[in-house]
Amino acid sequence: MEKITKKVIGMAGVMFLCMLSVISHKKMVQAESIVSVGDTWTNGYWTEYDTEANHMYQFTIPSDGKVTVTCQSDISWDIYLMDKDCAESYNHEGSRAGGSETFSEYLKAGTYGIEFEPDYINDEGAYKFKVQFTAVSCNVPEPNNDFVSATPISLNQLQQGVLTDANQEDYFKIQLNRATTLKVVTTAESNREVYLYDGDFVNIRTTDYYYGGAGMFEEYLSPGTYYIKMQQHNGYDTPYTLKCVSYQYVTGIQLRSSLLVVKKGKSANLLSAVTPSDATQKTLKWTTSNSSVATVSSTGKVTAKAVGYANITASSIDGSNISKMATVIVSPAKASLKKLKLYKYNKRQISIKVKGQKNASYQYQYAKNKKFKKAKSIRSNYTSVTTSKLSKKKKYYVRVRAYYEYNGKKYYGAWSKAKSIRTKK
Repeated sequence: MEKITKKVIGMAGVMFLCMLSVISHKKMVQAESIVSVGDTWTNGYWTEYDTEANHMYQFTIPSDGKVTVTCQSDISWDIYLMDKDCAESYNHEGSRAGGSETFSEYLKAGTYGIEFEPDYINDEGAYKFKVQFTAVSCNVPEPNNDFVSATPISLNQLQQGVLTDANQEDYFKIQLNRATTLKVVTTAESNREVYLYDGDFVNIRTTDYYYGGAGMFEEYLSPGTYYIKMQQHNGYDTPYTLKCVSYQYVTGIQLRSSLLVVKKGKSANLLSAVTPSDATQKTLKWTTSNSSVATVSSTGKVTAKAVGYANITASSIDGSNISKMATVIVSPAKASLKKLKLYKYNKRQISIKVKGQKNASYQYQYAKNKKFKKAKSIRSNYTSVTTSKLSKKKKYYVRVRAYYEYNGKKYYGAWSKAKSIRTKK
């Protein structure tokens, strides 16, 4: 009887010690279930036929950002990044015994779970993992996952958010006070979709799908309320930016004239106006078809270089594809008589020579009076001519002007200063 009593007491003692061990083990698991974020490794050991509950951990990130999980183990394994209660998996990775793997996921601020499990529950071995965190800039408040909770935004205001498995959509609300072309510009590391809705929640823009990098679409809109939805694509988590810009395209270019006459050596402004007056990009691109005749500055100032014509074109650079062309006629400068003498073979004829201007023709005029009444003219492409036989011993006045002919019309320069000469017998 005494031996039986001792056995019972001994067995009770063993059971008590086992209970203490279990209680101690549970306390240890609970103490290790909260892990820090950083470069510190969390160590664990999987015992044969252990349960996942003993290998579930929690960590907390203070803001939106990128979580990176690295794991190593002596046994074949899988590790899961999960929600706070380890009920839903966001991402996971696994490896054979002795392997090491790393994976990343973007998450909103909050508490999340880590669960380790072997490929075979009868395995036994050590493992370790660490959770690292990199914050990302985010000024998008939560919740904003529907039209009612949409975040109000303004033009030219940069929005920074994160799309994740737990936050697959962000809605934004914008008010336009006037008709405008709305440019919606986004950037992201990974894929996303962008939707545009009117004030009645009707989709007015077909889904625009963008890969990682920048994306932009534009839509001409009347005044009113509009909604923009950023949506995760195919489970790709990504930080993103969103910016809405009001853009007024150039609708018209007005030039001073479609045919502008400028004297050689002079300048004139060709631009009259760009419409609308509040166009976002009013700068124009100016080109000339013949820079040896006329050049044009970035503001539309034309400088006449030589007699002739050039087509000057002003084009918008904002994507509206508006352009306007004008023909610039460079008329000759004031002519200058270079030489005036009697013809060597007949002293009743006058030889006239003018200082030449490239591309110009000339009108020579002579008369017996200073006012050139009843004057006679000679037209020539040459810089020197000889008159027909004139009256003998008479004083004649001579002048000349250059001209340029375009489409049947003559454009004249100023008359030269008149000179006189007297004929002989």
